[in-house]
Amino acid sequence: MTAPICKEKASLVATYEEATRAHSEKLADLMRTMGTSSKEQYEAHYRMTEALRDEARMAREALEQHVKEHGC
Repeated sequence: MTAPICKEKASLVATYEEATRAHSEKLADLMRTMGTSSKEQYEAHYRMTEALRDEARMAREALEQHVKEHGC
């Protein structure tokens, strides 16, 4: 029998899932517009993609830290 997931971990998992989904969607947008947008538009999309990647990384690290400290 597995132990129930703690509420904080559930919240961290949901945050991580949303962050990775947002990054994936923005990356797909970036790839779709590659070669068809202006340099300025591409760079803006790229910066947003990188910011979302960083958010996903931070969310993953928060989840990993919680698991390490809480043991769940």
